[in-house]
Amino acid sequence: MEHREKVLVPALVGLDMIDATRLAAAAGVALDPITGPARSGEVTGQQPLAGTKVDPGSAVQITVDESGGGGGGGSALVPPPVPVGPAGAKDTAGV
Repeated sequence: MEHREKVLVPALVGLDMIDATRLAAAAGVALDPITGPARSGEVTGQQPLAGTKVDPGSAVQITVDESGGGGGGGSALVPPPVPVGPAGAKDTAGV
């Protein structure tokens, strides 16, 4: 019976899908997006956690925020609030 050395799960939270996929491949694990077949977006959660030792090729389940909001290269889907009155007050009804 062959004993394979375990690999460390990389820290994927905060990365976009492209970088997370590259880092996972370099570490020797596979990604399993649990929000569907995401091709873009930011990784917001992972299981097992970074630093956990797993068998090579093990799946790391990730959750992905596909809204594009937040930091790092996403496209803004909602424009910023605009002034609505002569005093320049912002519309806060949606906040």
